[in-house]
Amino acid sequence: MSMKSKYALLSLLAFVLLLAVTWNPTRSSAAEPPTGKVRISHNNDAYFAEVTSISDWSNVNNYSKNATQGGSVWTITSIGNGKYKIEAAGKALTLNSSTDWDPVKTAAYSGWTTQQWTITDLGNGNFKLECNGKALTGDTAGNGVTVKNVTYSGWTTQQWKLTSVDTTGWPSGSWNWVYQNVDKTTRLEVASRENILIIGTTIHNVSNDLGMLISNSNHIQIKNSTVRNITDNGNEFGMGMYLYRSDNIVVDDSVIKELTWTGTDFHAHAIHIYGGSNITVKNSQIYNVDGNGITVEADNANVLIDNNDIYSTGRNPFSSSAPYHGIYAKAPDMTIQNNRIHDSLDGSAISMRSTGVVKGNTLYNNKHASIAYWPDYPKGTSNKLDIINNIISQVSYTAINSKASGIAINYTSGKPADNYFNNFYIDHNQLTITDGNSYGLIACFQATGTWSISNVQVTNNTMTDGRVTPNYLDGESFMSVISGNVNQ
Repeated sequence: MSMKSKYALLSLLAFVLLLAVTWNPTRSSAAEPPTGKVRISHNNDAYFAEVTSISDWSNVNNYSKNATQGGSVWTITSIGNGKYKIEAAGKALTLNSSTDWDPVKTAAYSGWTTQQWTITDLGNGNFKLECNGKALTGDTAGNGVTVKNVTYSGWTTQQWKLTSVDTTGWPSGSWNWVYQNVDKTTRLEVASRENILIIGTTIHNVSNDLGMLISNSNHIQIKNSTVRNITDNGNEFGMGMYLYRSDNIVVDDSVIKELTWTGTDFHAHAIHIYGGSNITVKNSQIYNVDGNGITVEADNANVLIDNNDIYSTGRNPFSSSAPYHGIYAKAPDMTIQNNRIHDSLDGSAISMRSTGVVKGNTLYNNKHASIAYWPDYPKGTSNKLDIINNIISQVSYTAINSKASGIAINYTSGKPADNYFNNFYIDHNQLTITDGNSYGLIACFQATGTWSISNVQVTNNTMTDGRVTPNYLDGESFMSVISGNVNQ
């Protein structure tokens, strides 16, 4: 045989051997586990592994998605040699002991072998998670049952799905607990926690309770979420979202609607902010509400209400002396800007009870003055109230329905000394009225008492009055500067 023939034969044999090794129609490759952010669930997503605390040596429990106590998103990271660390809320999944049925814990990652997990593909989208010969084992007994470590036996509770989480649209931040696309027909409650993201979540058809409660927590974002069809029969803080003594909260691009109040002892609120600081409600819709749209009270600092649509509030009046408003601002130095508020059926669009800034809002067809001030709460450090660049109109209200037409400064007596301040700037507003009461488009009233109002500046406003008897200003004697206004 020639050298050429021998070379050809060797090449053919090598090719056949390669086929024998690599071409096997019955052989399948094991799937690599996903890394990055995942949900960890067993029994076809019936239950999810959830962190219970950010404290070291806390248990891991399992909860159904819509009964979740934290919505844990885990981060899986390869650490080499086929091992992975699995973390949530800044803590790593940790084997507590090698005894079967001991609870699995979470602790700060320290590189221990008890924090190094192997993840084995079981097929059908399931994985086995093992550490030191023990498998992560869930339970089907119900919500809140502790996840254990047990020798692998092939049970469905040991077969975990690792579902990658789409973080598109997540705001920047480090989130310990994430409620994403949760659908609940009971109250969603978060208490004494930090770094909470609630996104794409719906709370609906809740009876005799409020929809969402955030209490004593910090750094919360509620985004692209909905609270609707809530019927509250008397909860003091009802009925939509109650943000209680919590800080650094953003409510963004969310909807609160169809809230029915059957209580008689307390005010009701679509969003009730009590205490806390650095709170923003923006780009959201609040409508068809029996009570107030947004209520802010107590000693809040840095509260911003921006670019919201608020309408059809106060559908079920509380009392004539305590009406419901679109925004009930009982906190110092709030900023309320760029909102569209109309059909406040029981009170004002914006009822200011302290210092602050009200600017760039569009307000129309509200029962009481669209912007009203009363000295009911202590003043802030700004020592002033700016009402500027707002568009206000009343075009379809009768005298019996409407008590005031535009902007009203009500300087009543009998309040604590810390409530009173001067410096009211009413500037560059557009006000229109064609129907309704006889009050002035801008009014300033002072009751007899210890305190006298001063430095009320009414400047550069455009006022259109289509009533039979026009009335542009009431209480001019209490206005220290009136200039640049155009009456039409």
